Amino acid sequence: MRRYSETFARHRLALILPVVIAVVISSAFAISRPHKYESSMSLWFDSPVSQPSSLLNTGNGPTPASGGLAELQEFLATDAFRSDVGLASPLAADLSKPGSRPNLYAIDGVLAKAFTETVAGPQIVQVTMTAANPSYVVGTLDAVANQYQSWNSNALNDRGHASATYYQPEVERDLTALNKANTAVKAYVLSNPKVNLTTDPTYSQLTQTAASAEANYTSDSNALAQAELADQPDLISTSFHVVDPPSPPVALSSKKHDILIGVAGLLAGVIISLLALSALTALDKTARSEEDIDSMLGVDVVASIRELRHRRTLGARGERSS
Repeated sequence: MRRYSETFARHRLALILPVVIAVVISSAFAISRPHKYESSMSLWFDSPVSQPSSLLNTGNGPTPASGGLAELQEFLATDAFRSDVGLASPLAADLSKPGSRPNLYAIDGVLAKAFTETVAGPQIVQVTMTAANPSYVVGTLDAVANQYQSWNSNALNDRGHASATYYQPEVERDLTALNKANTAVKAYVLSNPKVNLTTDPTYSQLTQTAASAEANYTSDSNALAQAELADQPDLISTSFHVVDPPSPPVALSSKKHDILIGVAGLLAGVIISLLALSALTALDKTARSEEDIDSMLGVDVVASIRELRHRRTLGARGERSS
């Protein structure tokens, strides 16, 4: 330990300098780091108009907010949805040069991890955006709500249109089968007036066929009605809307991160200084004690003279040399 102390005393400035440099660099990095800004909005989800409102549901089943959250997260996980959001928001203009097309890769790089979605209640989902530039945060959150409504509406309309296209001929076939079955029942009754209908097996079979055809017609008619309802362009607007618009962006506090960066710089400087101290001590072959002289030169030390701290010069007190 004495050798380390003596080496440090000899190279004090060189060993302290790495600590100072590391602290200055880490402090400059912490100060120059861009600030983060945050804004939030609240979305309302309800059951579609074809179903009873979720406000009347007092059970413990899945809530509209949990379903809406899952759907929104699925949209935000796709490049196409994030691109549509970026192109519909001020972010596209912020990342593009004047007169050039928007850079979709840059837009996706900003939005990929910019959003946090949480369930705030049975009907409420809160969406928070964090970004380095507050100028486009509010507009981007508005674009998320608008694009969600557009994507959801388009998906429902496409599914409804496809379902209606499928069920329309099914209903027509069911109606034809139902009319045929009812006609067969009536014809059998008219042609066999003396038959006991309650025990006649042919009549029983005909009525069962007619009942089955009626059940098929009713089921497919209900499915067609649901499909035609889903094909309405404004269906989603009745079960989704923005409750709280995006709040003004607020700068996030970064004191904790700045302190951690400063401490990391200090530790890095100390480690560098300790390594340098160990290297200088190992390379320094200067004899510092009688034992060092004995081990290095193999001679006996007769006497030692301590280093004088202050040297007096002739004439320092008016004395003259003769």
